[in-house]
Amino acid sequence: MDAEFLKQVEQFSNLKTAIETKKRNGLEKANNKLIFAYNGGLFRADPITILFVKMHNNGRDLIMLDTNETPIKITDTQEFVAKSESCYFEAMNEYHLLYEQIKKSRSVNKLMNND
Repeated sequence: MDAEFLKQVEQFSNLKTAIETKKRNGLEKANNKLIFAYNGGLFRADPITILFVKMHNNGRDLIMLDTNETPIKITDTQEFVAKSESCYFEAMNEYHLLYEQIKKSRSVNKLMNND
């Protein structure tokens, strides 16, 4: 094998590793931003939680388990939904922007300079 080919293979490998690391770190950061506090509990603002609270019958008390499996009474469902949607959209918009930057990066140097 010639040295130039091996150098290209190494660069490609480094690029793939850098891309995967950047995506994994971005997703982890987005997942961390999905956590929000409400009424003494910590909740994850995911689509399932948002939809569940939106579909809740207001004639009954809503008690949900937070991320620590502590039962928390949701006293104001509209406030809870507003907080969770805000966290969700902020986290996903940020992750989407990062993902779009990654898609446009074609070299390790460009990718690493986008931090």
